[in-house]
Amino acid sequence: SISNLEHGRVYDQVFLIASVVHNSKMKTKQGKSFARVTLKDVTGELTGNVWGYNDELEEGSYAKLKIEPRTYRDTEEFSAQADQIAAVDVPLNQFDYVKGTNDNILSAYALEVEDEITLIDDAVYRDVMGNAMHRLQLMSALKGSPYGITGPMSYRGGLLVHVAHSMRLAKVAINQASELEVPFSPSLVVAGCALRNIGWHTTTQFQGDHLRSRDAHQMTGIYRASVRYIDHLMMTCENDLEIKISESKRHALENICNKQSDILTLEGKIVACADNMADVLDFSVTPLQRKTNGNWNDNLFTGHHART
Repeated sequence: SISNLEHGRVYDQVFLIASVVHNSKMKTKQGKSFARVTLKDVTGELTGNVWGYNDELEEGSYAKLKIEPRTYRDTEEFSAQADQIAAVDVPLNQFDYVKGTNDNILSAYALEVEDEITLIDDAVYRDVMGNAMHRLQLMSALKGSPYGITGPMSYRGGLLVHVAHSMRLAKVAINQASELEVPFSPSLVVAGCALRNIGWHTTTQFQGDHLRSRDAHQMTGIYRASVRYIDHLMMTCENDLEIKISESKRHALENICNKQSDILTLEGKIVACADNMADVLDFSVTPLQRKTNGNWNDNLFTGHHART
């Protein structure tokens, strides 16, 4: 990995080409053309010179380069020759270079979440969540959205992975509460795990497959976003299925999406606890970074649908 490259060694391996700077004036005193190139993997970036450059590299693509790391004016760089570059269509493991997970893994997570939803006991919550999947494209929203502005889940599908992890943890609490014969609704817990963080679906501008941190200002009020989604879901569900959903069930779903300090029900506390535990699982000891300078005002909500 880039973070482990050592001076005095030559590396012949695949890198992601993050940027290429080249023009007709970039020549050595001997008239040899060169380019300033930035290589990237998940551990960091390294910029250096590719000598004898003649449009061999394309930004966003992968290439095999033979490079020699060095220090130049107190800056880590590399040096490479253009005639030792080989194009690579797809690396063996793309996610050594970009944050994310592959489509097969996302499909497995999606199937896991769908199975949990279809097994919901309460008919109303089952209908509501079924309508969310088929009418409001819930699974598509989860698979196409990040979880977090920065960190290991800020990639397409990160929200789906987080929801699946939350459901796994919530099932442990469900089983424990059931064994203790505590009166509560497991159906509401499963539904809540899927809906609590749907607010992340409102900020999905990416650079490549990674959420751009400078777009964080376009996401305000994550809990309000979830409640707004639920309100729309209830309306479409009642219209599509020609049923009347009780205010108590509507409020129960909305309550689950509140701040943890504002949650009133046992089901909501289970969901919030599972969500927090999943944060630890997904982010390790790094807390989910949320801005406090107005960008995360819970009284505001500006919706932004997926744009790529």
